[in-house]
Amino acid sequence: MPTKDKVFKVLMFGPNRVGKSSVLASMVDQLEKVKKKTGGEITLTPSEAAKKLLNNKKDMLKNIFDELKDRVEENHVIDVEPTRAPVSYDFTLSVNGVEGTYDISFIDINGEMLKDLDSSVRKKVVDLMYESSVIIIAIDTPHLMECNGQYNEPVNSVNQVMNLFHICNREIYEQPKLVLFVPIKCEKYYHEKKMDEVNKRIKEKYRNVISLFAKPSSKDKYMVAITPILTLGDIVFDDFKRDENGDVVCIQRKAIVDEEENIVGYENEFFKKRPVAAFYKFYGDNPAFSPEFCEQPLLYSLNFIMKLAEVKKKPSTKKPDQKKKSGLQKAFEFTFKAFYFPFYLAYELYTLHKEMQEAVKTVAAEVKTEGDGYEIIQNPFEVEVKK
Repeated sequence: MPTKDKVFKVLMFGPNRVGKSSVLASMVDQLEKVKKKTGGEITLTPSEAAKKLLNNKKDMLKNIFDELKDRVEENHVIDVEPTRAPVSYDFTLSVNGVEGTYDISFIDINGEMLKDLDSSVRKKVVDLMYESSVIIIAIDTPHLMECNGQYNEPVNSVNQVMNLFHICNREIYEQPKLVLFVPIKCEKYYHEKKMDEVNKRIKEKYRNVISLFAKPSSKDKYMVAITPILTLGDIVFDDFKRDENGDVVCIQRKAIVDEEENIVGYENEFFKKRPVAAFYKFYGDNPAFSPEFCEQPLLYSLNFIMKLAEVKKKPSTKKPDQKKKSGLQKAFEFTFKAFYFPFYLAYELYTLHKEMQEAVKTVAAEVKTEGDGYEIIQNPFEVEVKK
């Protein structure tokens, strides 16, 4: 039975209803594609619990097409049930030629935890960030892009993301991290060939977060990339709900006023400008569930995790030499090994990691690094990617 060498955590970061678990479901749907792309060098196997949860979520996504086809309205609201509490989806990673396996836990947190000011909740989130090797920041792309991005903050909570990374960054930790900005529901902008604009808007709206990663005290801790995905394929954003004047209808929250009846805030500041509903429509003549690029965040995560992994080579089946050695032979061997030890160690380390290096190269060859809004912003660990 293979041994479990290490557990790696991947934290799914983002607000409620942005589609974090949908991303995971689409990623799972691409597992066979990942295995095929890597020539079977790596195998990522979900636990039975994870497989059941994510298959249910995937079925919900696929059912959207059947349900919407039965409706008369031209526009539709896509509303997948949100995550109520942190959920862990556990996988096992194995690599051909490498002894043991590695546990990978994808953790999907309740989006409202990002906005909760309670110290115990915030500590729980920061602890998860601290423990995670990979942090995936899921971004609702229509709210990022439409109406000049004015609804980005109320939905994607950039300031809260920034504050949490500030808190996490104060802690001293040695484990490097991969941070992926993953804009989802990108279908409209993909078909309109505006993915470079999505990339530009992310760097604009998240510039303070990205600048934090680039600081001298932080830049050796973080690998950072932008990896857009098409969550559903043939359903594209159409418009927000509007009133009779054509204005976007936003969620109303009771205003907080001072003694002079001046508005000084709202009961829930984060929601005061959030649209009530976003409408979507089918794309093409035969719309179907056809996610695109969903394997990429997974490939990035696997590539990074394998780079971090402490790899043990499978034990040799060759029996040790049982012949008794003389004192002169032992003295000669000691002198020989002492002189050649640096060369011997270098050779052993090369052999030790050879299988994993080959697997990393195989995965790296399939990592998308440019085009369609993709970009590696910084890579201080020199994680191998295709050129």
